[in-house]
Amino acid sequence: MNKEAEGAKVYWRGVGKLLPSSLGFKGRKKRVKNEDPFNVALNIGYSMLRKSVYSAVVSVGLNPYIGFLHSVRSGRTSLVFDLMEEFRSPFVDRKLISLARESEEKIKNLKEIYSIKFEEDLIYTQARRLANSLLKDEEYRPFLSK
Repeated sequence: MNKEAEGAKVYWRGVGKLLPSSLGFKGRKKRVKNEDPFNVALNIGYSMLRKSVYSAVVSVGLNPYIGFLHSVRSGRTSLVFDLMEEFRSPFVDRKLISLARESEEKIKNLKEIYSIKFEEDLIYTQARRLANSLLKDEEYRPFLSK
């Protein structure tokens, strides 16, 4: 987990260099209220992604509360968070970085953020792959973005 935290710092530092400095993005920090426009957009995007992944996980008959990477805690949809990891960067981060670079005002406009669309068929495909891996002992192939 320490390596993941180190990698995340490098990743978010790189994202910060891609964004207009006027957005005030200082990275993603746990337990800190990140209220700059880009962090707000990320929070909304991740919430929308979580909803899609939750639906996919439940639709293939998996328990969303029992995960592998994220610890199991009462009320935490650990498996949803596990599967979300494959989609955060290509489905949320990239789209929001592009939006912010295109126009600072767009990243501040909640209508723009809520209009982001995910390729839900790919999310459902991954959920089926995960279910087949667990239930039918098939090899799991992670999602690879283009």
